[in-house]
Amino acid sequence: YADIRESGEMTWSNAGHCAPLLVRAGGEVVTLAATSMPVGMMPDAPFSVEQTVLAPGDRLILFSDGVTEAQNAAGEFFGRRRLREAAQAAQGSGCAGMHEAIQAAIAGFTGGEEQSDDLTLVVLEYAGDGGGAAGGPRADRAMAIGHPAALPPQPERDRADPALRNEQFAPLYQRRHRPAQPGPGDRA
Repeated sequence: YADIRESGEMTWSNAGHCAPLLVRAGGEVVTLAATSMPVGMMPDAPFSVEQTVLAPGDRLILFSDGVTEAQNAAGEFFGRRRLREAAQAAQGSGCAGMHEAIQAAIAGFTGGEEQSDDLTLVVLEYAGDGGGAAGGPRADRAMAIGHPAALPPQPERDRADPALRNEQFAPLYQRRHRPAQPGPGDRA
């Protein structure tokens, strides 16, 4: 879990999930390592909590193991190094731009190969505690996160399948849910 306060104070505990990346506004990329053993491995395992302070413009990248384990035709994994490089290369592109750049890096690496796991990716940006009126900086950053409730109403989008409401995720959704293609030995 993570708890992010308006002041920028963030506490988190990670019990064996993929270690998120914290991309500092100044360019440094920090791995928020696991704080505990995976849940269920030991009945009395302690779950410690870590703390850091976010500055305006810091971004948190959360992802499933399907991102780092995405494979190309040669069976190579995308890995944490490529994820980190994609995030660093997209630092000046805004929150949504960073999300799109990482997706593009994964797609370019895998070359359209079918993946065996989900590809879940979330990029969050801390806006600071300065606030902002509706339509100001906080509203812009909420849109960059891509939460459907933060997006302005769009009748066509809102009537669509809820999984497709956020246009940023539609390409991944469509790739994961495309009809199966018959293999060379399959009959039509």
